[in-house]
Amino acid sequence: MNDQLFHGYNCFATAVGQHLINIKKYKAMETVVLRWTFDCNKCWISENVWSVGTCVEAADYLLQYDLEKLEGIKISESKEESFQKSLEIAQKRISEFGSHVVLVDFYYLKSIDWKRMERFGYFPKHLPHFICITQVNDSEATYQDPMYKFCGKISISELEVAQKLNVCGVEHVGTYYDFDFKNYQNKYTFENKIEYQLKRYLKNQQFKAIAKFAIALSDNLDTFFNKSNMEWAFNFYLALESVPLQRQNFMLAIREQYPECSKMIMKLIMDWIKIRKKFHQLYNQKDINVLRDIIDSLNEISIQEEIVPEKLLERLQNDKK
Repeated sequence: MNDQLFHGYNCFATAVGQHLINIKKYKAMETVVLRWTFDCNKCWISENVWSVGTCVEAADYLLQYDLEKLEGIKISESKEESFQKSLEIAQKRISEFGSHVVLVDFYYLKSIDWKRMERFGYFPKHLPHFICITQVNDSEATYQDPMYKFCGKISISELEVAQKLNVCGVEHVGTYYDFDFKNYQNKYTFENKIEYQLKRYLKNQQFKAIAKFAIALSDNLDTFFNKSNMEWAFNFYLALESVPLQRQNFMLAIREQYPECSKMIMKLIMDWIKIRKKFHQLYNQKDINVLRDIIDSLNEISIQEEIVPEKLLERLQNDKK
């Protein structure tokens, strides 16, 4: 365990944030923490754990876009068919920067004590996951999994297995991420970045995706309860973790300059936590009435998810007068 590691809202944002800390690009961290998004893919609702949350793509495309627009940092995904070649690239990047972001299969990592977590319903899963590698030698690699506050070692043979993915529709071998800083900039203020996030969220009406999620659940009510197990409910519980975490990071980032806004955001965070708890309750109790409660709660929170960003923007605009 390491309490000094960065904790973002999903594993990609967390690995990117940790990498920026590792290479001392601290100012760019503002764009990683000042985020307000919601995404839903109705087509994936019954199949994919990333059907809802802050971003339904594993390698958060909105974060990549924002880092390039606001910070001048371009992230590029590359793949190597040869694990040996990917290992050579990792060694080169680490010698240059001290940190290297790679995509792995979470199932093979040691970030979680699975025996302990099984008591809470967490079981080993094959999922795409992002980590930072900080040291590599002939026999082992040192890696950071900041999402789970873990820093430790993995054998080269285990790393090779972990980097061969064929899960959740992701088929990657030796995938890694390069960070291009040649256009690195510092022209946007803290306030600019807050305003940009909230305005885009409202302009694109991302809050409506929450109601869309509720409709998808309602439309698939019978299908869900005819399934042989309730793992789908636990998947939604996991997928939605990114939303309160993102709102929390946003709140913590602005609380000194806008302390009066913290209470408003905190209520929203607690409401999201309650929805996640209901999914966990549904997983355990298999009660269709709990799902109906969840659908009602999602419709209610979608209204607040429009009102709160509007009020935050109004507060910012009053400061400019």
